[in-house]
Order: sequence, then structure tokens, then C-alpha cells
Amino acid sequence: MKNILLVLLLIFLTTCSYGQSKSDFDFIIVIDEAIVTSLSNPKLLIRKENELLSGINISFKPGNLSLNTADYKIIANSNDDLYLKFDYYDYSRGKQEVYNYDIKIGKNWFEKSYLILRIYNTSKKKYKKKIIPIKGTNYAYEIDYGGGAAIQIRKP
Repeated sequence: MKNILLVLLLIFLTTCSYGQSKSDFDFIIVIDEAIVTSLSNPKLLIRKENELLSGINISFKPGNLSLNTADYKIIANSNDDLYLKFDYYDYSRGKQEVYNYDIKIGKNWFEKSYLILRIYNTSKKKYKKKIIPIKGTNYAYEIDYGGGAAIQIRKP
């Protein structure tokens, strides 16, 4: 009987520790004024200059970004640049467009109570004349977070 209780206790503790092995963050992504419900191939990349040092798989659901706690510790302890990379499929006017994003982010983004990342595709007519894209890309972004915001420069 004691052995059975010991095995059940061990299974319970293993299950509890496994359930706590993820780090979750309140993270909303809005692309061209629509809340994103799914991303393709979302990853966090750690780079030093242009050299890829590490790629970390993440999980994204509307309003939530999660990754393994061990991976989060790697990010927190790194002094190198961090990028959010993902693909987004847009279905409009009867055709599918694939947009690839590679956005430099700050480690402090994970310390905010929430974060809203707004991306604007400057290849679309609506934003082409209003927003200046990030050099070498066809998109721009803004972030809103508890306590502040970073607004993208707009054309006059």
C-alpha cells in the first residue's frame, strides 16, 4: 500500500512540475488592424550581429505567447539581440498572401503586464502613404504596453 501511495505521489509531483514548465505572457498581435488568431512557424531568435545563435520555438494563441521556462531563462541571461520571427497568412480578395516578419524585440517586453504589437504592411495602399517602413522591409510596427507605448514614425 505504501508503495502505491509513493508511486501516486511521484506521478502527481511530476505532473505538477511539468505543468509549471511554461512561461506565459499576455501578448496580442494586430496586423493591419485585425487581431491575429494564428501564426505560422513562430520563433524567438537570439542573434549576435547577423549570426544566429539560437532558435526557440514558441506557442501563440490570441492574447498569449508561451515558451518553456528553460528557454525563457536562456533569453533572460543573454546579452545578444532577440527577434520575433513568424509567417502570417492573409486571405483577402479571393487570394492568399504570405507575410514574413522578423521583428527585433526587447527582453523587457516580457516584463510588461501586457503587450500589444501592431504591424502595418506598407505594401498595402492604405498604409503606403502614411507609414514609413523599417529599413529593408515592407512593414512597420508599434507597441502598446502597460505604462507606455512606442509609436512608429508616420509620414506628414
